[in-house]
Amino acid sequence: MPYVILIAVLLLLVGLGAYRVARRSGVTDVDLTRHLPGDNLIEEPQLVMDRAAVFQAPAVTIWPWLVQLGKDPGGWYVPAWLGRFTGKTLLSGIHRIEDQFQRLATGDFVPDYGPGTPLFKVIALEPAQCLVYLSIRQPSANWTWPQSESPLPSDTFALSWTLLLEETSPGQSRFYIRLRGKRQGQRASLGLFLIAGWIDYVTIALLFAGLKQRLRETAAPRL
Repeated sequence: MPYVILIAVLLLLVGLGAYRVARRSGVTDVDLTRHLPGDNLIEEPQLVMDRAAVFQAPAVTIWPWLVQLGKDPGGWYVPAWLGRFTGKTLLSGIHRIEDQFQRLATGDFVPDYGPGTPLFKVIALEPAQCLVYLSIRQPSANWTWPQSESPLPSDTFALSWTLLLEETSPGQSRFYIRLRGKRQGQRASLGLFLIAGWIDYVTIALLFAGLKQRLRETAAPRL
């Protein structure tokens, strides 16, 4: 019996750890209660994920990288060790700031990764501070933005994505990301949340690592 209890406790701890990582990384309990720009886009979200990391760079230096982040513009900024496998693909991400990708404006649509042809729409943009996206995806229509939004089709997914930059001290910034999601007409299961949360954790961790690497590369003096 003691072994059964021990196994049960271990499984509980593993489950709680898996849930925590799916839900959050790099954030505090206070962060989770904060109201961020974009929180009003999706009422009663079924999925909420908060990630953050500190960068040794001012917000104005990080901002151009965020503006060109995405499938077609600058890619996903994966770190160099992974870039050896992804090669020159849209996943690898570029290692420089491109002027042609710096014209992002409210109302623009940005292609996203995933099945079909999903899109993110720029809802709010405050230079060197905040970038808010909304995405509505209809699986039965190749995951595209539905033709009618009022009401939304019963099989759609709605996502809001907030990218927030906060300067914590001179030359240092905190990059905060919040993803909120909802499946129209159907509740999201715990299994779906864990799977989506772990995918989000891995992809954002790679983004943070790749972006930090690019900031170091561009900050290094050229001989």
